[in-house]
Amino acid sequence: MMKINFLQSCHSAVKQFFSDKTERVQTHRSRAGFLLALALLPLLIGVWACFPVPVGDPEKSRIDPSMSGLWLGEEALVVLDPYDKRTWLISYFEFSTRPDSDSNGTDESAGDSFDEGFSNIELLRKNRLEIDSVGIYKGWLTKIKSERFITWESKTLTKTLPDLAVETWWVFRVRQGIDGVMHFDLVDPDHEQSDDFETRSQAEKFIRRHMNDPEFFSDDDSSLSFDRLSKGDYEAASSLIDDFGVLESL
Repeated sequence: MMKINFLQSCHSAVKQFFSDKTERVQTHRSRAGFLLALALLPLLIGVWACFPVPVGDPEKSRIDPSMSGLWLGEEALVVLDPYDKRTWLISYFEFSTRPDSDSNGTDESAGDSFDEGFSNIELLRKNRLEIDSVGIYKGWLTKIKSERFITWESKTLTKTLPDLAVETWWVFRVRQGIDGVMHFDLVDPDHEQSDDFETRSQAEKFIRRHMNDPEFFSDDDSSLSFDRLSKGDYEAASSLIDDFGVLESL
């Protein structure tokens, strides 16, 4: 039901955006694709990790400096930018691979074959990635028992478009491996379909009660996993984001 309501909210807001005939909206019509990507991006994460209330209190949280920075995953670049001592501004950029410039756009398979054997970091350095969509979130950490969790609260357009006011939060367990990989394990709020929590306290009790169940979290194959980008790759990442036109679209 929450997913359906969210889709309906997105559809209502986008429909209103396109149907408005005022000069102000007409001048910003070129941003439509960007806005639509922002509105629909959370759906790409899936039904797992979606909570009807946030977990933890951002006013009492503290960021972990070791998590700040740029992280590259299989399908997304994540920027954890400290907003203050308690929270991050999180930018989630989904990307795809663009064809090799040597193919001159004449052989669609050329780009695919060229990608074989190259990691995403190598493709980033070769300027072979392009951003498809972006989501902007406020993020904070919460410790429950011995585990750390991070809550993502969408900060996209909610001030401008009330229909997109936050109704769901994304909650992940955070694991940082000795190999430098950061894992965001998705939490299943429909586990056993027996809980209907409406407050932060109820959500935390729900997690505490089920967190020892191996089926409560996504496994390594379906977790969101990211490698830290070195500062030497920040320029390539900046070019990737700049090519998408984020600054021009805001």
